[in-house]
Amino acid sequence: MEIDFKVLKVTVQAVIDCLAKKDSEGAGLKLEEAKELLEELTDFAVDDNDLIELSRYKVLLNQLEQKTKL
Repeated sequence: MEIDFKVLKVTVQAVIDCLAKKDSEGAGLKLEEAKELLEELTDFAVDDNDLIELSRYKVLLNQLEQKTKL
């Protein structure tokens, strides 16, 4: 079963949009939402390709978290 990444992608984009608008509070909230989604998807991932894609999102979220702390 393949995982649907649409909601995660939209949520991550919302974090990026908030950062672009200098809305660190909104970015932090969306970041937490994205992390929860990522965790849920990781729990159900069985396919190697899905796990690879999820790890990419994890790296991206870590980088975005660093941006929110600046």
